[in-house]
Amino acid sequence: MVPKILYNKYFIAVFCVIALASFALIGSIDNAEYELEKAEIHIKEINSDEALYKLVSDIGSGPTLLVLYTSWCSNCIEKMPDIIEALSRYRDVKPMIISLDTSRSKLAAFLRDQKIINFEPYNVSSEYHGKLAYALSGKGVYFSGKIPFIAIIGDNTAPITNVYNKRALFAAIASISKANNE
Repeated sequence: MVPKILYNKYFIAVFCVIALASFALIGSIDNAEYELEKAEIHIKEINSDEALYKLVSDIGSGPTLLVLYTSWCSNCIEKMPDIIEALSRYRDVKPMIISLDTSRSKLAAFLRDQKIINFEPYNVSSEYHGKLAYALSGKGVYFSGKIPFIAIIGDNTAPITNVYNKRALFAAIASISKANNE
């Protein structure tokens, strides 16, 4: 026995439109990641002890701008253009821009929305957040848990942390760069 509503042509038309819209939406879910690939921006996933060790061992060899952020944090979104500008201005500074996102697709969409990506983005999986904080403490950087966390690290200098505005960011980078060149 077939319900009478299935004989209604308007019901069938609406059902078909909804089905097509659903398929189109499902197909575009990973579109941000695809667009990043087209732009040749690859997110490095930190989801093993070896990858975390390699990441942390690269921090501080020369002037390094360390940023811990998420794609959903309003302050992180606001500060990212300043970080990108600082990296364009101070080319001798090594960028370590590390996302703490749990959603790769949201991170991909955030990165896609930036006008320029002049760094290699890293994403640390949630089970490695604690290990990352512990490893950073070995570099003299104590992550408070507040994001965005911005630190400028150099050889034989104390890290400059708690950088909250563009002027302080540029001054800290200039200070660390100058100390490394002496």
